[in-house]
Amino acid sequence: MARTRRTLDERGEAAHVLAALKAGKTAGWQHERLLAIKWGLEGEVSLEQVADRLGRARSCIQRWYDRFRHGGLQGLVRRDKAPGRQSRLSPRTQGPTAPKASSRPLSARGRRQSVAQSRSRGGVATQKRLLPPKKKRAGG
Repeated sequence: MARTRRTLDERGEAAHVLAALKAGKTAGWQHERLLAIKWGLEGEVSLEQVADRLGRARSCIQRWYDRFRHGGLQGLVRRDKAPGRQSRLSPRTQGPTAPKASSRPLSARGRRQSVAQSRSRGGVATQKRLLPPKKKRAGG
């Protein structure tokens, strides 16, 4: 038995969706979601047809519909980010005393010193990665 179809615009934000589409100032992924909602609001195409038009899975479109129902336009175009991996650095290392990378490129001498320092610390930097390739001499 299929579940009953709920209205898509429970919050009355259909006009905002159309305005956002007309403005055209959305990222590609946001535009795609707005199109799916617009087609869903028009009601002329089924969920499967919307998924086919956009090349997405039916479950993905259903998730967008649910986000729009519960969070409105802001809930739809908000991109959730994963919290990420915890840092393995100690708080002391993360602080303002951590060495900062220079914006200027290193000279050849500076690159050699950097290689020597990383080797003395047991690092994995190699001369190949830090030094430019040697120029071949002509005729020799």
